[in-house]
Amino acid sequence: MTVPSTSLINKDLVKAAELLCTNGFEMIELSYTNIERSGVDAYSAYSHIQSAFSIIQRLGCKAPVIHAPWEQYLSLFLGSGLDNLIGKIKLIIDLASKYDAHIIVLHLIPQNYIGEKQVYTVAHRILSKLIDYRERERLSIKIALENLAHGNPWNKFEKLISLIQHFNNDMLGLCIDVGHAHINKYTPTSLDRILSSYNVVNKVFCIHINDNDGVNDTHSLPGCGTIDWSRLLSSQWFRTAEYWVLESECKLKSVDACVVRALGSMSMIEKLRSLLHRDSKMRLG
Repeated sequence: MTVPSTSLINKDLVKAAELLCTNGFEMIELSYTNIERSGVDAYSAYSHIQSAFSIIQRLGCKAPVIHAPWEQYLSLFLGSGLDNLIGKIKLIIDLASKYDAHIIVLHLIPQNYIGEKQVYTVAHRILSKLIDYRERERLSIKIALENLAHGNPWNKFEKLISLIQHFNNDMLGLCIDVGHAHINKYTPTSLDRILSSYNVVNKVFCIHINDNDGVNDTHSLPGCGTIDWSRLLSSQWFRTAEYWVLESECKLKSVDACVVRALGSMSMIEKLRSLLHRDSKMRLG
């Protein structure tokens, strides 16, 4: 399924979600991007996510994917202890589960925030606690770790995959941001090789779709950068991911123009997905 992210609309999270839902989108991703861009302080983030879920439910819309607050947000709570930070993530997982979200996308805290010696220990502790909590509460939501644009070691797929394999849990996988991968010099061919060699093609829960020039994380629309989309679209992990999330950013001043651009991009992506699905069925036949 292809869904647009609220990051497409340069408004606060609640307004962006409302605009997408009232313009024909039945499924969307709620993204922390809108909270950060609108200048909301970190301590108010939860209430904004809650309000966004509430309004889309009222409009008959759903958010199967939620992009949780990322490392800048999480690092603010490190001073009061790791358990407090984990508690903040649990609150968002609970909220997302209440509104039937299928996947929560999570950034792990890179070493530039906590140091090389602590980065793995902190990641293991966070994920261990979250997995135990999810299982204890019998929540069905999946946790998808996103490859970062910058920030060792979580901009490297090999490190993320090793961590996922350590836990060997069906509900822990990847959200591949193809733009972040492009910046870090991963090509479609090298990603195919890595995911196949680690046997984690089925661990790719969702894809963040955006483009860039290979240097700057511009989150441009597909085709506006230098990603090899024809090659990328032929990759098995790309075709079989449960959700494709259009996570581009529209810098046009007109919100209406951004909505129109989102509609056009989504239509194009849906056609590509249909063609890939038809091609796969023909080959199986």
